[in-house]
Amino acid sequence: MNRNPVVHGATSLLRYPTMIMLRWWFLVCCSLAAFGMSYNYGLIDMLVQVDKSYLSFVCLAIYFAATVQIGWSSQRLVRCVKNKALPRNDVLVGLPFLSGLPQVLKELGFCGTLVGFMLMLSSVDIGVLSAITVADTQKAIGSMMSGMFTAISTTLVGLITSMLLKMQLVNLETLLTEDGVL
Repeated sequence: MNRNPVVHGATSLLRYPTMIMLRWWFLVCCSLAAFGMSYNYGLIDMLVQVDKSYLSFVCLAIYFAATVQIGWSSQRLVRCVKNKALPRNDVLVGLPFLSGLPQVLKELGFCGTLVGFMLMLSSVDIGVLSAITVADTQKAIGSMMSGMFTAISTTLVGLITSMLLKMQLVNLETLLTEDGVL
């Protein structure tokens, strides 16, 4: 009795093996469209100018590298299914590592929050606040806002990239577990 689910199963992955790639490609196109709209509205330029921790860019780099890895794994899996063969270890080798990356992205975002709060609090000059003038208060608030923007932007970028990466991983893992590959 051969219990090879890829060869003998009749589930969605076998019937529509390119569905993995189509779903992954759809998510990538949505991500690229959102990135393009962010650039068009000046959000990327604002992020470059104000984010002092650069953790937002670390999150974006991790997200795009993981997206390429998921696409490569998806493409290799589709080839294995079309050839009616079980995926080799090199196809599934990165999945346990990739599964932990959404949590890492969230944690990097929250670390950026703490760095932003530290920047915000360190920018306040106590001596300036003792002489309460409108100009000094505006200057103190302006310097605090830079740290606050770092805090908020890194949290937002970390959470958004975490959710987008998790959607890609759920797509891949759901199709793999439906067919008994994992």
